Amino acid sequence: MRSPAGGRSCRPSFRHTALRAVWPTSIPELVTPRLPLRAPLQSDAPALLASLADPEVTNYLNVPTFTARAEAEVAVERLAERFVARDDAIRWAIELVERGEVIGTVGLLRFDFAHRHAEIGYEIGRRWWGLPQLPVVQPS
Repeated sequence: MRSPAGGRSCRPSFRHTALRAVWPTSIPELVTPRLPLRAPLQSDAPALLASLADPEVTNYLNVPTFTARAEAEVAVERLAERFVARDDAIRWAIELVERGEVIGTVGLLRFDFAHRHAEIGYEIGRRWWGLPQLPVVQPS
């Protein structure tokens, strides 16, 4: 940890210490009747590509617009690696139960245990925008 002057600080990082103490061993499933959240799988890559190949969806994301399925497969792999490494992020696939399809992802990142908050980020494929179920996962 660096001090404001650029040197090393002797103070341990509270965020990483607290994160390691509470980090689950696997991505927890969050079950709801209409939109369960679960770990992204390689089989979700086509659905993720459909969403993330749309510039309207990726406009405000920190990822480039995808052009190939391989990019979606690598993204799923990277999400799993970041979780296992306890890299301060967790992401779920959002599944629309009635269609059995993944419609996007939602995640928590930049955990701040000292202030008890984290940032939330999500993307939903444009074909799903306006569904009445979406307010369940979208902040108002």
